[in-house]
Amino acid sequence: MTDLEKALIVLSKTLSENRIPYKVIGGMANAVWGNPRATLDIDVTVWVSDKEIQNVVQILSDAFKVLVSRPKDFILEMRVLPLQTKNGVQLDIILDLSPMNRRPFSDPLMWTYPKHSFDFVRLRI
Repeated sequence: MTDLEKALIVLSKTLSENRIPYKVIGGMANAVWGNPRATLDIDVTVWVSDKEIQNVVQILSDAFKVLVSRPKDFILEMRVLPLQTKNGVQLDIILDLSPMNRRPFSDPLMWTYPKHSFDFVRLRI
């Protein structure tokens, strides 16, 4: 198992155990759709309200290294929280509440890796 796969498992467990809705996007999602491309990080979008941001930051900072000095302010400005695992894998957590991006959360694509299931954003053409 690669460090990237291990990081995805830890991230997925952290989000799922804390009931934070998420979808894997980016290069890892492309691989599931059958269009793999090289990637060195994990991109995940989460669906949380602004009032939940501080709680989500606390949960994620307990599990991962936060790569910015003032995470809540950074999220409010950039809508992303850059993190790093103990093995050095970069995680980009995108916090998006736009109505256009809510649909993927109601139309999941579950992908199962040995002993683990992950929510991936569904490709729409």
